[in-house]
Amino acid sequence: MAKLVQPMYAQVIPIIHECIALYDKILSHKNILFLTRNSYFETLFLPNNFLHLTGLRTSLSSAYFYRTAMNRKLNASQISFAEDGTTELKLKILPHLMSIHTKARMVGDYNDLRSLLITDKLAGTDRISMGFIYPAKGNYYIPNTALKGDIRNLVSKAHQVIAIFTKHQNEALYNHLSYISAPKKGKGDPYEFLTQAMDSLKGIVDSKNNLSIESYLQARFSPNQPTTPQPSAI
Repeated sequence: MAKLVQPMYAQVIPIIHECIALYDKILSHKNILFLTRNSYFETLFLPNNFLHLTGLRTSLSSAYFYRTAMNRKLNASQISFAEDGTTELKLKILPHLMSIHTKARMVGDYNDLRSLLITDKLAGTDRISMGFIYPAKGNYYIPNTALKGDIRNLVSKAHQVIAIFTKHQNEALYNHLSYISAPKKGKGDPYEFLTQAMDSLKGIVDSKNNLSIESYLQARFSPNQPTTPQPSAI
């Protein structure tokens, strides 16, 4: 592992401080559900996942790295770059990925074309994406990598994201809609478009998650609220 030199340290530390503050405020301890026309997957963001997104090498545990960076005490002697150049690429796109809950437009299964990359699913755009892996013990996909490039070149088939729901991990139901896709060419009611996607999922989504999504929709977009639904940021 190549040790960081002082000029590089000066550039990297502010990026880490900026991104970890956003991660802690927006993503940490959150479930994010990505919904497509015929599928979905749920994710969970925890503090110890952040280090994997940076591409940095360190002897610190992921939990201790998180606490140290949050306290703005991380220094160059504690971190290094991967020799394959991936750390630089990850750090350039990391600030943008802190709003993956509003920016992801496509998802898909990783196509295994990069021999050294281990991940299961990707969510992102034609420029950046975040990778998720399903742990041996757990109920959700967790973030494990950041990737620069068109997601369509990294997945077996890209699926359009219809909606993105979020909640705190301790909450039973998804209580926030952070993104909803407009119908093609911007025509039609976004809620109707989302309802059609939900209808296509009947029989696929298990009862627990189906209840979570439909209960949220009924509460947020009841017939007594005639206004067109609009996404809002966390």
